[in-house]
Amino acid sequence: METLKTRNPELAKNVRVVPISLGEIYKLMQKDRTKPDFLEFAYVPMQQQVTAALTILKQSDPKATQFSGVPLFVARGGPPERGSLTIQQGNQQVIPLFFSKEELQTMLERFKQQQPNLAASVDIQVLNLEGVLQTLKSGTSPQLNQLLLIPPRDSLEYVRSLNPGGAGQPQPPKPAPKPTPATTP
Repeated sequence: METLKTRNPELAKNVRVVPISLGEIYKLMQKDRTKPDFLEFAYVPMQQQVTAALTILKQSDPKATQFSGVPLFVARGGPPERGSLTIQQGNQQVIPLFFSKEELQTMLERFKQQQPNLAASVDIQVLNLEGVLQTLKSGTSPQLNQLLLIPPRDSLEYVRSLNPGGAGQPQPPKPAPKPTPATTP
C-alpha cells in the first residue's frame, strides 16, 4: 500500500485493503483472463516462513539457495510408509498444511506427548502453495480432498478483529494428529 501511495497517490486514496478467503481468490483466478473484470493476484509469502522453508529445503538439497512461492509446511512420519500426519476435522481425517512452520511445530509438540514412540520418525516437509493449487486443479487423487490449509493464527485474529461478533468466521481445527499412510501432492 505504501508503494501505491508513492507511485499513484490518487489511486491510493480510493483503494482499501480487505480480507478475502483463498477459496474466493482461487475462484476468481479461474475466470476468463480476457474479460475486463479479471483480477490478477500475486501470492506474497511472509519472509520469515520463506527462510524457514529454505532451511528445510537445504536439509534434502544442500545446494538450494532459494525457495520460490508461498511455503506450506506438512508433517510426515510413522512407519512404514512415512505418511502425512492427519488431524480429525469433524468426522474426517484431514492433512493439515500450515502457512506457519511455528504453528505446525506447536501441533507436533502435542503429538510427541500423545505418541512418543512415533515422535522420532516425524519430520517437517515444505511444499509450494502454487504447486498445491495446480495439483488441486489438475489432480484426481481422492487424497486431495483431505488437504486442509491452516491459516496463520495472526491472520485469523486480524479477520476476527474486523468483525468483533465473529459470526461466520472460520475456527481453527483442534489438532489430534495421528500418522496415516496418506501422501501429499
